Amino acid sequence: MLQAPPIAGIPEFWETVSSAPHRLLALDYDGTLAPFRIERMEARPLPGILDALAVLSDRRTCPNTSLAVI
Repeated sequence: MLQAPPIAGIPEFWETVSSAPHRLLALDYDGTLAPFRIERMEARPLPGILDALAVLSDRRTCPNTSLAVI
């Protein structure tokens, strides 16, 4: 099986993120958390997304992390 080469800076990026005093995770809704729709009001979240967002927004499981859905 082929394996992707390591990307320079990625391990350091995650170390920086995990040690930051505060983090912001900003996610796009239509096309990211939900499949893109021509009529944007018809977009519905993918299975499991709402549960994942609940975990990410819970201060007990992700302290010092803010979550924004745009």
